[in-house]
Amino acid sequence: MWKSKFFRTLIFSFCTVILLYTIGALGVYYAKNDEIAKMERNSTQKLLLQQAQEMMDQRIQVALNGMIQLETSDAFKQYTAGTKPNLKNYYMGLVLKEIQRNKTAFSNYDYDIAMMQHNDNTVITSAYTLPTDYFFKQLDMSKESVRNFEAFARDTSWSSYFRTITVTGPSAADTLTLIKKYRVSSKNTVFFFLSFKKIAFLPESLENGKDALMLVSEENVLPLDKRAQVDLGNLPKEMASRNEQISHYSKFKRKGHIIHSAGSSSLKDLTYVYITPEKPPQTEQNGQWLTMALLPAGLLLAGVLIASVLIWHTYKPVYSMVSAFKENHAMKAGEDEFVFVQKTARNIEKVNRELTTLMEEHQVPLKAKFLWDALHGLADEQTIQKGISLYQLEPYKNLVSVMIVEFGIPMSNQGRSKLREEITALLKDVFGSNGYAEAAELDSSRFAVITTGLSADELKDRTSAALGMLDPAIRRSVTAAIGGEASGLENIDLSFQQAADLLGSRIMFEKKQVLCWEGELLKQKQTFFYPLEVEKELIQFFVQGRREEGFQILDRIVSENVEKRSLDKFALSQFIFAMAGTVNRIVQSASQAPRDEMLHLELSGIKDRETLKEEIVKIFTSASDRIVSSGQGATAAGQIVNYIRAHYHQDLSLQDLSDHFQLTPSYISTIFKEHTGENYKEYLNRYRIQKAKELLAGRKIKVHEASKLVGYNNVNTFIRIFKKYVGLSPGQYEKSEGS
Repeated sequence: MWKSKFFRTLIFSFCTVILLYTIGALGVYYAKNDEIAKMERNSTQKLLLQQAQEMMDQRIQVALNGMIQLETSDAFKQYTAGTKPNLKNYYMGLVLKEIQRNKTAFSNYDYDIAMMQHNDNTVITSAYTLPTDYFFKQLDMSKESVRNFEAFARDTSWSSYFRTITVTGPSAADTLTLIKKYRVSSKNTVFFFLSFKKIAFLPESLENGKDALMLVSEENVLPLDKRAQVDLGNLPKEMASRNEQISHYSKFKRKGHIIHSAGSSSLKDLTYVYITPEKPPQTEQNGQWLTMALLPAGLLLAGVLIASVLIWHTYKPVYSMVSAFKENHAMKAGEDEFVFVQKTARNIEKVNRELTTLMEEHQVPLKAKFLWDALHGLADEQTIQKGISLYQLEPYKNLVSVMIVEFGIPMSNQGRSKLREEITALLKDVFGSNGYAEAAELDSSRFAVITTGLSADELKDRTSAALGMLDPAIRRSVTAAIGGEASGLENIDLSFQQAADLLGSRIMFEKKQVLCWEGELLKQKQTFFYPLEVEKELIQFFVQGRREEGFQILDRIVSENVEKRSLDKFALSQFIFAMAGTVNRIVQSASQAPRDEMLHLELSGIKDRETLKEEIVKIFTSASDRIVSSGQGATAAGQIVNYIRAHYHQDLSLQDLSDHFQLTPSYISTIFKEHTGENYKEYLNRYRIQKAKELLAGRKIKVHEASKLVGYNNVNTFIRIFKKYVGLSPGQYEKSEGS
């Protein structure tokens, strides 16, 4: 297996990926680990400083409150008033007792208060009174601290009463003393000495001996931990120069140290500072070395194990495929496995393509024959089931509908085939993923489309949309009839017959491009069918003497409403009334008196529908005979109609017709109304608008141009009359036809 080229490539690739992944993972791990450690360390240091700040501020605040209580006591007021010098020692004793009482009350805060008056060498402490020099020695005040105090005492400015100075002694001193100045009167000032044990200011423990916790007050830097091993150097002076007197927390770096600072909330001159090395002590990192050493080894070992499994599972299918192909196809020594597989697959694909082409050449005519037989009901159920499986027609097992598409213009075989393919492609496109369509040629002018997956309304709407995309010249000659839904291909002949019936009797329906069995069936159950356009056409045929065409339409109308439709008594009465009205209009066109007004009642009294049909035909025959008797007037009217159709584009008036035919205008108007059923002006306008519709639908033409071409010199008059007869303005009609 090692000799296989792909296997070796696979091993090298996996090893490279594992190595790169291990290096990257370790880098990210150590970087994130270091980042987390720094964040935790910083958070711990910040918390430590905040705890120290809270602890120190609490003790300082208690001491300041004790100082304020002392200031308000009677003993303090009598002592500092100086009005009775002979009782000075007595008042000093009272102040001493007051200080002792205050210290006892807050003994758990472990602080001490002492006080002295300006220009007085006696200091009152909580234990006794003693001279100033001795008190300063007791505080381990350095000479510099003494000079600072003397300067502070001499400063009589108002701002000095808001200052606090610190007393510094040796770094190993255990006590920290804060000095506050209180103005009793314009001639007398008192100094308070607030002393604290440094150890009481410290948290339970610092992180290590390299850390330091200190106070910064003006230029004084006071370490709180005498064990601190931080080599401060110039850092205290730098801190003092920064004068970071802020009440919130801040952090910055200086000379390899991280300096955390927070201002005191009790004394504005005081800042707490926590200093720690930027790099953690080595002892903290020693515990990580073992993890740092074991982690890469563990990752590499896990990577090798996973790679071994993945390599085998990846190569196994390739090995199996190559082994299978090698049984029938020779493989060169050292040849790449994938090159061999690709070459073999191409050979197999070539053979399959040749076989598929051969099968399709024989299968297409067979499929067309199968669909033809199914549509015409010539295939039994077993044959249909075999055909569904053989020709992959599984989607048509459920509800299906048949659509017959007919185009009424003569075309060559090639043109007919091209149009059928175009319409089928448009139908499949608008049907979308939910609908399926399978086309089958019927004859030279018709083909069927078997559909499924869409409701009757969806099928009708989408078919209308598809036919609307055809060229307008072709679209006008195309009609589609959709049969009702059938339960599978076994009953598809029913839907096919319904679609064929719709096409055969389409003259009975309103002029539509798409006829739907479901919609027409619903209408049949609700009302009689007799559109106004059909009535006008019927009247025109009889008036013009075209009896054969008129009786063909009459036969279809009567058969549809009397025989096919299950009209109730009311709907049948309405149909009879409409027929009677048509007969009277035909008779009136011959300038003869209408039939008996009781004609409607006579027909309504006939109960037998076959007899009713015969009587209606007889009545129309009688009316037609009366039209023939007025032949002369009809002949003149026919000539007038032909003249109007030939000269409709001119500015044609009734007087022009009178001059041309040498007849009076009133006579022309009378025989024209008798012959056509409408007056001259209405006929001329309707004919002009019909021609305008053809112009707007057939080619791109402007409205004012169409107006002149059909005989209207005023475009506004043309628009008004067009909207009257069509229901839309010329522009709207043109857009609707273009879409």
